[in-house]
Amino acid sequence: MEEITVGTVENVARVRDRLSFEFSFLDQQGVRVSLEESRVGDTTVFSCALMGDSSEPARVADLKMMFRHCLANALSDLIVNEWERALILELLRAQYECFSQTEQWLILSSAARALDSREDGRPDLFRKVERKGKVLRLLLEYLSTHNEINLEGFITFRLRDYREQLSDAVGRAVDEFLMEREYQEFISLLRYFVQSQEPRLQVLHVVIRPRGAFKLMDDRGAAVTDDYLAESFLDTDWEVNSEDLLVSALITIAPERVVLHCPTKLDRTEGLDTIRAVFEGRVTTCRGCQLCREERRPTTASNVTTHRGAARGTSRRPLR
Repeated sequence: MEEITVGTVENVARVRDRLSFEFSFLDQQGVRVSLEESRVGDTTVFSCALMGDSSEPARVADLKMMFRHCLANALSDLIVNEWERALILELLRAQYECFSQTEQWLILSSAARALDSREDGRPDLFRKVERKGKVLRLLLEYLSTHNEINLEGFITFRLRDYREQLSDAVGRAVDEFLMEREYQEFISLLRYFVQSQEPRLQVLHVVIRPRGAFKLMDDRGAAVTDDYLAESFLDTDWEVNSEDLLVSALITIAPERVVLHCPTKLDRTEGLDTIRAVFEGRVTTCRGCQLCREERRPTTASNVTTHRGAARGTSRRPLR
């Protein structure tokens, strides 16, 4: 009735298995498809032949449509699940050869996760289904007028939008990798600075109020005065947020130990994560002492002194 050949250089075993699985499904529906394999140079060619005969033109048309759809379904599944990571790595090596092999694999994993995640980072398998659907439509369009397909050639010349989507994911993953590397270098510099100076306090209590303002206290419960802080920190005229100010204060004081008193919802902010990274092994978190309960009462001008920033910003910014 109809024969379509599929040529491929890569993933030969996976192509063979996927085509066999798809055609076995057709066989259960009473539609027989033969699958033969041959070699032409480096290319493995799979000959897929729809078997049978019918004098009813409508029946023939339906069978051919079912045959092409099953074939396109198998190939689109293979492209998204077997070729995609290799395509990402190919794009990465072509555009960002400056990265080491280890760095390339880290970026590859990040780009692959981003492709299957929402904007907030949560996994979303529908993203992969959506990509496969676009590839499937292009395969059906191609197979409607062609009886031969080379998978590598089809991916290169017929899936430009798909490859562009992968390229965008690689670009975003590279940006995130560079930002993270810069952040880790910044953390290392701050950690070295803290470790190389004498602590001004043995224990520093940091009380974080529900809206993010903070209060610094020593181990006797006395508020830390401005004498501990550098003039450049106090007289700064650049816009920062309260997390920037808190990190700056702790770097300046360089306490031997830091105790954080903070609401649970504020526990994983970037500012506190930075403090934990810089003062690694020297930070503990408390949420149930008398100080915690007192400082979570409504704020009045007479009972609390806080440091606030002029505007919101990002805490992952080098401090001046």
